Amino acid sequence: MKLEYLQKIITRIQTQIYCPKCKAPFVKDRIEVQGVKGHRVEFSAECSECEARAQISAEISGPNVLPPKGVKAITPPEIKLKRPLPDFEIPKVKLSPTHLEGLKSELKGFKGLDVKQLFEN
Repeated sequence: MKLEYLQKIITRIQTQIYCPKCKAPFVKDRIEVQGVKGHRVEFSAECSECEARAQISAEISGPNVLPPKGVKAITPPEIKLKRPLPDFEIPKVKLSPTHLEGLKSELKGFKGLDVKQLFEN
């Protein structure tokens, strides 16, 4: 997917998609790309007002999505956005310093051999 298309999608999210909880617009700095597959993009956005998280899907379609090599697209492709559901919030990942220290101590001696042993048996 072209970077130009991603930028256009993020601009449209900022102007057309609002927080399902408090109806505030999403700020560019709080929109993250979660994954890209073909012409589909998954975003995660956090509201700058109430800090609610929303999942947003976008799909690019149209006759000129993939023009033949050497041919420039005549019209820009259509961008479809799937709005977040009202009252649906993605839970925030909360890691306490104690939890992080525990993970650090568990992974301290990890050398990748555990994964290798999975495939040897």
